[in-house]
Amino acid sequence: MPTITEAFRALPDMQLSIEIKSMEETTVVHNLCALINEHKASERVLVTSVSQETIQEFRTLCPDVATATSDKEMIAFLILNLTFLSPIHSPDYQVLRVPYQLYGIRLITLGLFGSAHDRGIAVYISPINGNVKIKAKLRAIFGFGFLGCVGGV
Repeated sequence: MPTITEAFRALPDMQLSIEIKSMEETTVVHNLCALINEHKASERVLVTSVSQETIQEFRTLCPDVATATSDKEMIAFLILNLTFLSPIHSPDYQVLRVPYQLYGIRLITLGLFGSAHDRGIAVYISPINGNVKIKAKLRAIFGFGFLGCVGGV
């Protein structure tokens, strides 16, 4: 697996999504921010983490880098959307990263896309991995305007 520095050098024009998963988040957050700045990559990187504390720390250190929702932020946006309160929300993130379904409940709807797009938030559907049924459903809703899918390797 290449290092982040190797990826920045090998793919100088590629948009990159980097998820912070380390148990030593503080060190990782500081190092990642420094590397993004060193390689002048802030305009082409999206940073994600399921941890609210980790992503908030990253936003504080690297405010010019786009970030996606933590799990808590995603759930908060979904609740605000269901209660028609999303227009009052001023998010710190640029991307709503949401699963297609959660506990068997479909989360991806036209209303969700509309609410996110009205707030200037891009929508990424994650993770799809090898789920053939979800891939077929995504093909059926391609016209919703989602910007990407995130899968594991």
